[in-house]
Amino acid sequence: MKTGGKHKTPLLQIELDDITSVPRVLYKGEEIKNKVRVDFSYLTGDEYGNKPIYIDIVTHREDGTVRRISHNQGAIGIDERRLSAGLTDEGTL
Repeated sequence: MKTGGKHKTPLLQIELDDITSVPRVLYKGEEIKNKVRVDFSYLTGDEYGNKPIYIDIVTHREDGTVRRISHNQGAIGIDERRLSAGLTDEGTL
C-alpha cells in the first residue's frame, strides 16, 4: 500500500489458498508462525458511525509460552439483532 509516495506495511494480512488451508497471517509485515487461533471480525458502521473491529491471534512459542495479539475496537456489546433485521424466516436476505 502506498501513502504519499511511501510504501506502508499493512497492519494485518490473512491469506487462504482454499477453504481448508491453514491461513497465512502477516502482522505488521511479520509472518505469524505456530498459530493456535486466528479470529478477525469487521462490521459495517452502526447508527453512531462506529465500525467494530475485532482481532485475536494466539500463537504457541517454542518455549511453551503463549503470545497473543488482540485488538477490540467496539466489538463487545454489539446488538446482533441489528445485523439480522433484514433476514427472512429462511435466513436469507
